[in-house]
Amino acid sequence: MVFPQCGHTVSHRVEFWVHEHGNMNDQEECWGFIYTPQAAGGPCMSMALPMFIRQVNVSVTSQAQQFQLYSVAVSQADMANNRSWATAQGAMGNSFINQPDSVAAAQAQNYVNSTVPASATLSNTAAGYTTLGGQWQFVAVAGAETDYALFGFQVPAGAANVPGKNFIVTGVHIETYNMVVAVATTPTIFQWALGVGSTAVSLATADSLTTATRAPRKVALGAQYLPIGAVVGQCANAIDVNFKENPVVAEAGTWVHLILKMPVGTATSTEVFRGTASIFGYYE
Repeated sequence: MVFPQCGHTVSHRVEFWVHEHGNMNDQEECWGFIYTPQAAGGPCMSMALPMFIRQVNVSVTSQAQQFQLYSVAVSQADMANNRSWATAQGAMGNSFINQPDSVAAAQAQNYVNSTVPASATLSNTAAGYTTLGGQWQFVAVAGAETDYALFGFQVPAGAANVPGKNFIVTGVHIETYNMVVAVATTPTIFQWALGVGSTAVSLATADSLTTATRAPRKVALGAQYLPIGAVVGQCANAIDVNFKENPVVAEAGTWVHLILKMPVGTATSTEVFRGTASIFGYYE
């Protein structure tokens, strides 16, 4: 291994190494380095960085340029790490409970201290809440086949000072209970689904190559039931879905939806359905 322009290694800089594969043997060579500024705590704002490669032409080229890249890999050396990947991401601040690095610090869920959640307006084209889950409630509506965007959360898109990160969904948990008055006239069915990857908050967004839009990809989560006569405070069966073995991905800039459909129900102005929803995951 060769260190140009120096005879020793230091920890307060970024080094750029090239590993060359030869017919006889492999060779690693340090091609350069950049020191961390004295006023900075680290070489970059974010400690969880994606790999990127940038091609720069300093002036107009005489002909079209092509850049070809093959066999790229990112590895971490000299580290004995028994944590799972998800645990490591959470420990670096990429957990679902917070906004990701370089975005204004905030709690991700709708959960204000000692405060009842505002009643959502159910809609197919607008989000009842713009958070990544949390507390929810709404006034009982008539049964219909309408998909409601109860929660619609946009994964922050990448920008000059914001590294674009995907949100990896590892699970969903939903609790539902009745409030104010007993369920009357008909039972109520709550049918839940997760949606990811939409380019807009509206669940009516369509796939289109010409307008560069994409519809949400939906995963059925299950159904809940409150019978006629369900008293105030009675809970429906919980929804608990685990995606750890097959995570669901929402790319940077796209939407995560928690979708509710109620095919059976009665509009009752004095009846309120309330609950909590947690969408577990991490950014990477």
